Amino acid sequence: MTPRLVALVAAGVLGAAAPAAAQDDVAAFYKGKQLHIMVGTAAGGGYDLFARIVARHIASHIPGEPVVVVQNLPAAGGLVMTNQLYATAPRDGTVIGAPINGIPTAPLLAPAGAHFDAEKLNWLGSTNREPYVAFVWHTAPVQTLADLRSRDLVVGATAPGTTMVDFR
Repeated sequence: MTPRLVALVAAGVLGAAAPAAAQDDVAAFYKGKQLHIMVGTAAGGGYDLFARIVARHIASHIPGEPVVVVQNLPAAGGLVMTNQLYATAPRDGTVIGAPINGIPTAPLLAPAGAHFDAEKLNWLGSTNREPYVAFVWHTAPVQTLADLRSRDLVVGATAPGTTMVDFR
């Protein structure tokens, strides 16, 4: 074997060992720890349900298999949870936020209450896709999008920060 080929083989062997060592480091970090999933809504709702489903399965996908705890912080349409996550949560991978879908736009739409920079949070993904459809009764004063430009339409929503509030 030429010296160059020996060097290439050695580099390949050492390079293959690096990811395994990194995974061992991650496993050592998470082993025996708690991973908290903070939910910005009350227990029993849709976001809480999604967080609990994720909590049930996520540990088996994290080296070290930490214990996963769901913590609800319902207030201000999830702003309290997100503000707390942004300001005080450890930045070591042991806390994940499960905000409502209006949180990424909260600094734009509710700047007085949103004390976080949405661009500085790491967004992992979503557990669902939500198509939005609005229906109005046939006697409502607004029947078309053109009507909506000249008349108000009163709609209900579950909480501040939810999509129906943002659509108003």
